[in-house]
Amino acid sequence: MVKSTYYSRQRLPLPQPAAKQWLKKHEESCCLSEADRRGPFLAPTRLLLAENETFTHSLNFTELKSLPGPSLIVFDLDFTLWDCGGTWCDCLSPPFRIDQKRIVDRTQRHIRCYDDVEAILDYCNQQAIPLALASRTEQPRWAKELLDLLAITHRFAFAEIYPSSKVRHFSALRKDSGVAYEKMLFFDDEMRNIREVGDLGVTAVHVANGMTMELFRAHVDRF
Repeated sequence: MVKSTYYSRQRLPLPQPAAKQWLKKHEESCCLSEADRRGPFLAPTRLLLAENETFTHSLNFTELKSLPGPSLIVFDLDFTLWDCGGTWCDCLSPPFRIDQKRIVDRTQRHIRCYDDVEAILDYCNQQAIPLALASRTEQPRWAKELLDLLAITHRFAFAEIYPSSKVRHFSALRKDSGVAYEKMLFFDDEMRNIREVGDLGVTAVHVANGMTMELFRAHVDRF
């Protein structure tokens, strides 16, 4: 039986300079409503700008949605963006720590992003493509902590991280981003997720052995 876990919306620290350039082009997508979405699960991550921060940009989110290619790229976490020592992040053993520049859990399992992930995220930043996360992990707090330790939290404008059908994740992403399912591109390692999200109209791509640039570019370029 899945236990319900409640999260309150939190304001994240301001992104690093590299992310600010990205945010200049997506102010509308990042400045989300402060109203909490009620329900048994709330995404633990929301990227919000500080109240005194203002940005100018040459390409707003509305314009982006009318351009060719995906308007939102969504990634699963386990076995897609990261390798948690050959298991799922909710099977790890906290506390997590950095040991000689490696992120490990209590049993010394090594948590890392797949080799091409940094380059993929950089490519999306350069192309001004907003990113999101959709994970059904049963330990959202652990996932959030690992994202912070890996220093990639700021890369994502939206995050739906809680145990649920991915249909619920994508319903929230569509509502929050305003992007139609048909303009979303999704990468996940589980076929059940590929099938149910694909049925929504999302272009869903199966990831067999972690994200690679070859797989990513093949589907972005022909979107």
